[in-house]
Order: sequence, then C-alpha cells, then structure tokens
Amino acid sequence: MTAPPVVAARVLEYFTGAPAATTPAFPELTEREREILERIASGANNARIAQQLGFSVKTVRNHSSNIFTKLHVSDRAQAIVRAATRAWAIDALPDVPAGRWQTMVQGIAHQLEGLEPANAPSPSD
Repeated sequence: MTAPPVVAARVLEYFTGAPAATTPAFPELTEREREILERIASGANNARIAQQLGFSVKTVRNHSSNIFTKLHVSDRAQAIVRAATRAWAIDALPDVPAGRWQTMVQGIAHQLEGLEPANAPSPSD
C-alpha cells in the first residue's frame, strides 16, 4: 500500500526540513480550471469570472462544464462542496491562501441560498 501524495510530501518535509513539491488538490483539473473553481467557490458568477480573467462568458461556461464533468458533479453548489471537502482533507488548496477560506465558505452559503433540502415536502403536500 502506498501513502497518499500529501502524506508522502509531509513525511519528506519532516525528514528533510524542506517543503516537498506538492501535487495540486485537483490534479485532474488544469491550472485554469482550478483558478475558475476557486472563483466559483468564492461566489463569483460566470459573468464576473469572465470579466476578472478577460474571457468571454461562453469560455467560462465551457471551463465550468469541464470542471463539473471531471469532478463528477452536476452544478456549482456541488462543485463548491467538493472543493471544500477535498481542501479540508488536505488542510488547504496549495493555490488558495489561507485567508480565502472564509470567502469560499461564504460563497458556498451564497450558492446554496434558496435551495430546498432534498427531502423537504413540496408546497402541495
């Protein structure tokens, strides 16, 4: 059985005193997709992300669709939860400064606002 890359990196850092090269939190995503996922998790919509990165909204939608496919999620809220879950499991995303976590969690809350719980009775019940 091999150790997960994060564990191996921490062991190497402990014994050598030097930080080991870390793998990104989402190796299946491109650097650009990780950047867009971070912005999605911060609560930015496609238009805002497009403006920030100098892309068209269609390009951001395409990247978002690729992210959802690679993470096996169906929407932004699930992608945010997946990002937060994976990041907490390894302490933090390497490319997300520690101070950004509060913003990301606020983004999760914003994305989930107004969603009905899965088991909630419908108004007609």
